Amino acid sequence: MLFEYTPRVGFKLGQVSPIFNSSFRVIGFQQKSHAEIGFGVQRDVGRHTFSLTFSNTQTTTTSRYNSSNLVLPPSKFIIGFNLYRRFLK
Repeated sequence: MLFEYTPRVGFKLGQVSPIFNSSFRVIGFQQKSHAEIGFGVQRDVGRHTFSLTFSNTQTTTTSRYNSSNLVLPPSKFIIGFNLYRRFLK
């Protein structure tokens, strides 16, 4: 069995909400964010690649990192599954 480690750089996702006073004027901002954590196992079988991922964000592919609207605290994980097919080798 071969193990390979590939570090990835992610984004810190969060939410910024305005804080209003009694006359509904913005007096500041509150930032709610959690660090993004994820890891996975990937297996190549012929031209197929299977990956099982565990992350505290909703999306597991790099093209969707910025569009995720779900960020959980580091203690809660979501299980994801990706399947890739290579047509040319």
